[in-house]
Amino acid sequence: MKEDPRYTFAVGKIRALEVGLLRAGHVERMLAAPDGAGVLVALEGTAYAAMAREPGGMRVDELLSAVEEDTVGLLRSLSKDPELTDALLATADFHNMEVALKARLHGGGPGAEEGLVVPWAKVPWETVAGIAAAAAGEGSEALSREDPIAQRLATAAAEAVEEFRSSGEPRSVGMVLEAAGAGFLVEAASQARQEFLERFARQEADILNLLAFFRASRLGLAGTPTGRTLAPGGCLPPGLFLDGVSVEDVLSAARSGGYERIFTGMRVGPGDDDWLPQVECAADNFRLRHLRIAQAVVFGLEPVAAYY
Repeated sequence: MKEDPRYTFAVGKIRALEVGLLRAGHVERMLAAPDGAGVLVALEGTAYAAMAREPGGMRVDELLSAVEEDTVGLLRSLSKDPELTDALLATADFHNMEVALKARLHGGGPGAEEGLVVPWAKVPWETVAGIAAAAAGEGSEALSREDPIAQRLATAAAEAVEEFRSSGEPRSVGMVLEAAGAGFLVEAASQARQEFLERFARQEADILNLLAFFRASRLGLAGTPTGRTLAPGGCLPPGLFLDGVSVEDVLSAARSGGYERIFTGMRVGPGDDDWLPQVECAADNFRLRHLRIAQAVVFGLEPVAAYY
């Protein structure tokens, strides 16, 4: 890999950008700032400084979005497999589809999606909005067969609308699309034979399914997860999460299936009112530990996972 001339470029580019990351001193100065202007002053010397000096200033969400878009552009330019990189970043596309569908299904008027759309997603917002309209029965959208993300969005959108209309559960739209996004990444990584990313994607599918089951159990959502709201491709069998399975059974299977770190010393069940936030926090920590494996590899898809 080090013989690839792009390797040296990628290493140099990433190391140059590292000096612009926020450090403890920056955060302390931001927390101590008396007002918003002071916060922007504290950003001097970071990757955010140039945009913070825009005439008239920028809103914080606009600043973060602009830096995020620049970062994604860099990752795509450095990746040796752009299609697989897009699959990893496709969570933004599935997020945008959720925004578009909810605006239609929940009666959002014009501009309801303002501030919620991720601008750097691969599939243009106009296409996403057209797919959402078609899924809701308000028209049709012709899609290119050469765009696998758009094709998968169309399938997932139709499933999300069907799940919402059959269950009446408002959160089902997001659950179906999140599950479809995880399954899409598993397929892409498997086809590319990218071992690290495939392992991450399969574990991500498991974690999404575990959280969906536990949230349904704890928060009293409409029933347990269904086939459409479960992410395919995980290591744990989907049947584990369907009707008739107890929280204790799922917890036992998760522990024996490689996720004991998430649930070590944790009591999950009736009488333990605060267990769901603990599970969600432990799941996030598990994901972060897994992503840190990527930091040892400096070129290819690994920097995408490590720095995004």
